[in-house]
Amino acid sequence: MADGSTVPGHVEVRPKTRILLSLPISTSSNAILFIVCVLVSLVLQLPGNVPFDGITVWYEAVHGILFKQHPPAMVLLWRISNLAAPGPAPFTGLQLLTLWLFCAVALERWRPPLWLAAAFYLAMLASPLVFAMSGKIGKDIIGGHLAILAFVVAARADGPPRSNWEWAIAWACATLAAMIRYQLGVIFLALGVLLLLERRQFPGLLRNRVWASLGSVVLTFAVVTVGIAAIFISRGPNDVDQSFRKIFLFDIAGAQAYDHEARLPVFSQAGVDQADIKAAMIKLYDPARVDTLWVSGGVFDKLQNLSDAAIFRQWRYTLLHEPKAVFFHRMAAFRKVLGFGDIYTCWPVYAGISKIPTDRVKDLNAQSYGRAISADIVKARYFPAGTFLFRAWTYSLVCLVLLTLPLFWKEAPPEAAALGAVGVLYELSFFVLPQACDVRYSYLTMLSAMRGGAIAIFSVTCQKPDPTASWSKGTRGSLDQISN
Repeated sequence: MADGSTVPGHVEVRPKTRILLSLPISTSSNAILFIVCVLVSLVLQLPGNVPFDGITVWYEAVHGILFKQHPPAMVLLWRISNLAAPGPAPFTGLQLLTLWLFCAVALERWRPPLWLAAAFYLAMLASPLVFAMSGKIGKDIIGGHLAILAFVVAARADGPPRSNWEWAIAWACATLAAMIRYQLGVIFLALGVLLLLERRQFPGLLRNRVWASLGSVVLTFAVVTVGIAAIFISRGPNDVDQSFRKIFLFDIAGAQAYDHEARLPVFSQAGVDQADIKAAMIKLYDPARVDTLWVSGGVFDKLQNLSDAAIFRQWRYTLLHEPKAVFFHRMAAFRKVLGFGDIYTCWPVYAGISKIPTDRVKDLNAQSYGRAISADIVKARYFPAGTFLFRAWTYSLVCLVLLTLPLFWKEAPPEAAALGAVGVLYELSFFVLPQACDVRYSYLTMLSAMRGGAIAIFSVTCQKPDPTASWSKGTRGSLDQISN
């Protein structure tokens, strides 16, 4: 009626389109949005943006040689992806597929309204950070995608309990992520939380879940290890040993930079010119990355004949006798990881295929694979690479909020809090294991903040699904009523 009142017995009917948009997203709609995002990403990102490290992984995969500078599991994935076609495009495609796959699985789990699901896909597609990172080949990128995929596959989201097969897939993805970057193993803690949450609702399933999860971890590790041993020839020092050597020398050099009087007794006993090595450390040290110590004739060259054991003894001495200097160095390095200061020293974007090392680039004919459309976009003048969108502190704060949600929101989704914990712990790992401040290092924290934030929003706006109801029954029934 004109005055806003309704006729008795009359039921107001909203337009069908509005009803459809407010219904939980269907599997078919989710599949369509997933395919569209994958295709758009492939058009924009192929053949991929390949930095220096990516060239080495590519070379190792093609020639079956492991220099042990990068995780062998990533080299194996590249080798397998090249069965489809040579070059970086297949690996880039795999990296993009894992991104959109975890988005699709998450929407299947939480079933937000269609409009909200479409907005989520659009936000991920338009995110400058995701756009810049998803097409850049790196262990942090594909590893981060696999870690979040593991989480959403295992998440119950108020639905029915996950099957043993789903738990096995989740733990397999998590194991592969951890083998690609060790620090990504923090996702195991989140999976453990999900396991405990399911146990509270379905206690009788725990034993089978544990066996499925452990079996998956062992099987995945065994298959990847056997595959690496069967295909590749190893050369060079172990990558774990190299990583610790870098961290130890980074700490020692940082302590020298903050306290010029710090002593180096182990180096002196080994015959190293203390004045010379001190001068080199003070001159070359940069809290942004350890690589500055690696220049020709630099710290690493001067100490190349020293054993790892000797480096460790000097590091232990420095840690015990110069803790203040080491702490200041660690804080300066962690501040850079968090994104404070000049973000461009931390490589927020990378465009194109690296031209170095020149011998490997020439061997691979790497420059013949063309340039991705994304390479020109991320280098555009107005691309927001220097903004808060590329600074880890932004996402770390979001993760802290997600972690504390249960303290002031009674119905806070525990999955969001678990992802908040993942993001915080992962970011803190770079205080414990400092090497460089590259933005890609914080990618899992950034994904955790985005995914956890989306879960919180879904929980506010979505009606809790009936675990026994299917979409087709629920929505079709509603539509029939609308039609009638």
